[in-house]
Amino acid sequence: MTPFMSPRRSAKQLFSWAVDQAVMADQAGLTEYWIGEHATQAWESIPNPELVIAGAALQTERLVLAPGAHLLPYHQPGSLAIQIAWLTQILEGRYILGVGAGAFPADALIRGLKDLSQNHKMVPESIEIMERIWAGKPFY
Repeated sequence: MTPFMSPRRSAKQLFSWAVDQAVMADQAGLTEYWIGEHATQAWESIPNPELVIAGAALQTERLVLAPGAHLLPYHQPGSLAIQIAWLTQILEGRYILGVGAGAFPADALIRGLKDLSQNHKMVPESIEIMERIWAGKPFY
C-alpha cells in the first residue's frame, strides 16, 4: 500500500484511509498488507508505517502487517529494533520486517545524508546491530 494519489487529503484522513484499507483487506481474506515508508513525496506520503501498523493491529485478526520497507539508513538501529520488537509482540506473529536502503534524494537530505551511494552499505550494518539487540548481545 503506497498511496500515490493526489495530495488532497489531510494527514489524519490519509492515516484513517490506510488503516481502513488494512481492515478491508483483512475482511476480504487477503494475507498481507505492506505500507510504504516515504517522507518527502508530494503524493500522500506515510513517513511512519509503524503507526499505520499499530492502528490496524487492533482492528484486524488475520492480516500480516509489514513496513514496505523501513529505510534503514534513515533510522537509528537501536530505536528501530525496540519498535520492531514491540510491534512483533503486539501482533503475535502477524508482523513481517521489510527493509530497504532508500532511493529518494529528498528523503535522504532531510535526514542529513547528501550521498545515497553509501545507503546500501548501511543496510547490513543496521541489521547486524538490530539482531545483536534482539539477541541481548553487546553491539558496540
